[in-house]
Amino acid sequence: MTKSRLFKRIAQSFPNLTTKLREAGMEIEPEAFVKKTFLSAFYLTTMIMFIAALVLIKTRGISAWFYVLVPVVFALLFLYFMKLPDVKALVKRRSLDSEVLDATRYLIIELESSIPLYESIDGVARSFDKIGVVFYEIITEVNTGTDMEVAISTVANFTPSEKVRRVLWQILNSLQTGANVGTALKEIVDQIAREQLVESRVYGRKLNPIAMFYMMIAVIIPSLGVTMLTVLSSFVSIRIELLFLILFAVGLGLIQFMFLAVIKSSRPAVHI
Repeated sequence: MTKSRLFKRIAQSFPNLTTKLREAGMEIEPEAFVKKTFLSAFYLTTMIMFIAALVLIKTRGISAWFYVLVPVVFALLFLYFMKLPDVKALVKRRSLDSEVLDATRYLIIELESSIPLYESIDGVARSFDKIGVVFYEIITEVNTGTDMEVAISTVANFTPSEKVRRVLWQILNSLQTGANVGTALKEIVDQIAREQLVESRVYGRKLNPIAMFYMMIAVIIPSLGVTMLTVLSSFVSIRIELLFLILFAVGLGLIQFMFLAVIKSSRPAVHI
């Protein structure tokens, strides 16, 4: 089996990989992405195992378990790198959700001012940095000769934001049925605004226990622990090494970084 066929077979084993790459905005073919991921995992595995081998040779020697871990580490790194489109799509979705209300309201104002739909969509593409990319794709499709309805449908299918898809589908349905686009979009705006209000309230309820655990684990317990350890060391003659304090500070920093990452990731992309 040639390498190209191998990468193609691996790409086919991951469902919706093409859609995920398109949603993440990654202009790369699935086979090329799998090849790039495969090589990245191979090089990183080689580097990690080489360093581990040097350490083991100087200490206890290389056992049979070392050779078993090589494919395991490679498989874990490969699967980890294969999640890159999902992560990028999530970041893109959050950025789109943060502008969907403002962009839709801008579109409604344009349409109510008797501006044609094409020019209104072009105005959104020029006025908004994040969601404007989605509407710019529609303009690009139309400029290349694609029908407006087909262009909206194509872009909507590869948009990671469910809220933006609903806006585009509402525009498409209004075009197909001949209904007023502005009136239909007003209903979507009200619905999305209510949903974002609920999301902000849920986030507020989540934030209280997270803040409490952060104060306990990252502030109170480390502070009291270091104080108690210092006091005990003076009575029991325990010597506190500098390396221990450095590792303790690094671990505390990692814990605080983890809490900040959890808070940031759970924050809803709300802009009511």
